[in-house]
Amino acid sequence: MTKTTKEVMDLIEVALKATVSGQIELKDIKDIDLATDITVDVRRLLAKERNIIINHKDGKPFDVAWKDGKPSTEPAPVKPVVVVLPTNHEEHEFILPKFSKTEIIPMLRCAKDWVNWKSVNIRKVGPKGSGKTESTFIECKEAGFDHVYRITGKPGMKPSVFLGEKRIVIDEATKQNKIVYMRGIFEQAMTHGLKKDKDGNVELDVEGNVIVISAPGTLFIDEYASIPESTNIALNQIMEIPKRPGQSRTLNLDDDGGRLVKGHPGFCIILAGNTRGKGLQSSWEQGYTAQDIRQDDSTLDRITATFIYGYNLIAEEMIVKKKLVDMSLVKKFLDFRDKARKSYKESQGGEGVGTLLSTRNIVQICDTAVLYRECGLTKYLPLAIHRVLLSGIDEGEVNVWCEWVNLMTGIDPRTDPDFKEKDQWRP
Repeated sequence: MTKTTKEVMDLIEVALKATVSGQIELKDIKDIDLATDITVDVRRLLAKERNIIINHKDGKPFDVAWKDGKPSTEPAPVKPVVVVLPTNHEEHEFILPKFSKTEIIPMLRCAKDWVNWKSVNIRKVGPKGSGKTESTFIECKEAGFDHVYRITGKPGMKPSVFLGEKRIVIDEATKQNKIVYMRGIFEQAMTHGLKKDKDGNVELDVEGNVIVISAPGTLFIDEYASIPESTNIALNQIMEIPKRPGQSRTLNLDDDGGRLVKGHPGFCIILAGNTRGKGLQSSWEQGYTAQDIRQDDSTLDRITATFIYGYNLIAEEMIVKKKLVDMSLVKKFLDFRDKARKSYKESQGGEGVGTLLSTRNIVQICDTAVLYRECGLTKYLPLAIHRVLLSGIDEGEVNVWCEWVNLMTGIDPRTDPDFKEKDQWRP
């Protein structure tokens, strides 16, 4: 490493400690030989090993000075050095909603203390990408649960998916067919942390109670509202919370000879869906399969508490600032977000777009924009929106979205040549 490149690295190390993200300008570099010492190979090495990108102030990489079409022995003009810090490559920290810390985690911690508290059934309702799933894993970990068993609901699901079923398998010892009962996710989740015999059956003490050997598990049913009503009734047994602390939920498996399964006293259930289980009731519930499905009231009646999720605007702003860096572009993109969501909300009345811009979409767009920017693409944000969002929506909406992109960036994906595919690749 040359002396001048070492100087750059020392300045970068100082900058890394002084800021948490974004783009910095190293004005302290005065050595005129930087233009020749920081070669393409050096920049590639920094990008590969440290995710550090070094450019001129105008965005062009360092290169040797040229004169009359040939490399010159004269030093290249000194320009301020712009360093894109590696924190732009890191995953953003998921920001829990306020009620996660003040209500959900305390509720789960109490339930885990099964000697003194009863179990709970928690429901999360909200639009796509609002953090229902990601928050669940964080909350259960914070509360001390040992494992989260996850299953995703969908139309046409049969009760056997939850309860288990008999299947024919080959006995390894005799090589003959035999019928065994394959345990469903209900039994797996509710018996987690209990003492079992060699066949996987829960052992009981002399008083008929389960023997706890570790922390309980949690059953997380994602997209619960999409499950057919007839199948959702299978939840009723396992969602029945005992009347006193320390007691187990029970599950009677009729298809396995009426076998009774007792669960961990601290076992909890978390449901997440895009509707409240009663079909379409508000504008943000449109566009989902669940808007046409109504759950059985006896199932909904067993829910301990319901939490309504929305998009955390403060968290989104933090993510966008960290990834896009350019504050002028950040403001325009956040205005773009607000305009898109307002239009979606108005679409139930017949006007507006039918695609909801979720927090997940925003993160995906920003991540793709960062990647494009570091690949040297100048139109990185509109290109990211085009690839992440516009290429996957109904063509009838494209014109509206493109107008918004044009207002934000001055680039219209419908007419800009960089957005046009070659004719031979068109469908």
